[in-house]
Amino acid sequence: VSTRDRMVHTLDETGSVLWGAVETQQTFSEAVDRLLAAYDVERPVAEEDARLFFEDLSLKGLVQVKDPD
Repeated sequence: VSTRDRMVHTLDETGSVLWGAVETQQTFSEAVDRLLAAYDVERPVAEEDARLFFEDLSLKGLVQVKDPD
């Protein structure tokens, strides 16, 4: 549930895998590695899927994407 828009957001299987990375505060690369472990997909495809997922969540105010220090 988003406090910003009071909406319930549901995730598909890929989103659930990536949300696991959010819950454990993993890096983007680690999130991509989760996708690679879960699905038979090439790294560039997993990276693009993860980028779009996190961009969408960020636009909805559900996550903050930080650049690595």
